[in-house]
Amino acid sequence: MIPSPQLDVSQPSPEAEEEAEIRIDSPRKRHRMSPTQLMRLESLYQQDTHPSRHRKNQLAGELGM
Repeated sequence: MIPSPQLDVSQPSPEAEEEAEIRIDSPRKRHRMSPTQLMRLESLYQQDTHPSRHRKNQLAGELGM
């Protein structure tokens, strides 16, 4: 039996550190939704709790988000 390689999760990878720095330096802007946008999003997630990326992008386009 061949042992599986062990991952060292105690230290983040250089890529993860770089990505974390980007997030810290440039936080995402918050976006407020209109009541209509919120209603449409809630409706979508009531029908499908895990909508596809395509469906989310389609709705975002329809809602101007």
